[in-house]
Amino acid sequence: MTTTTTEPGASRTRKPQPWPREARSLQDKLYYASMAAERTAEGCLLWPGTCNEEGYGRIWEPEYGDWLVHRAVWFAYHGELHHTDVIHHVCGNRACFELSHLVPASQAENVGEMLARRHYEGERARLQEELDELQAIIAQQEEVLERMREEREELLESVALLQAMVARRSKM
Repeated sequence: MTTTTTEPGASRTRKPQPWPREARSLQDKLYYASMAAERTAEGCLLWPGTCNEEGYGRIWEPEYGDWLVHRAVWFAYHGELHHTDVIHHVCGNRACFELSHLVPASQAENVGEMLARRHYEGERARLQEELDELQAIIAQQEEVLERMREEREELLESVALLQAMVARRSKM
């Protein structure tokens, strides 16, 4: 059984490669993989093959050896790629191999953007917690307001009854 999670740190068993035996070139393998891949709402193309512990797609190519898929995609479409070159996922999804989500970057740019994304995600999570707390408070206040409306209606009915009783007594 294979695990389908793409979370970093998640272990994945080796999956069968998503291309037929006759796919010989790197471009052919990437094409067949793209046909088998899931596309997310954000436009990411998720690698359908094996991913490493960090969540990056892996591909083995006899001519080039073991590659990270996003680097193989960049090489297949743009050519020259030095082993020190950094190919950055602008989407932040390590399993993504959508060409339009990949850009060359310096190591400093790559790490800086990753840290900024982590800060953003942390800040977003903190704000979501605050929003959830405020929504819970609003829901409680709405319940209190509804009870107060019901009590007001009951009081108005009581006042109307008392006024009717006073009116009857004054006629006597």
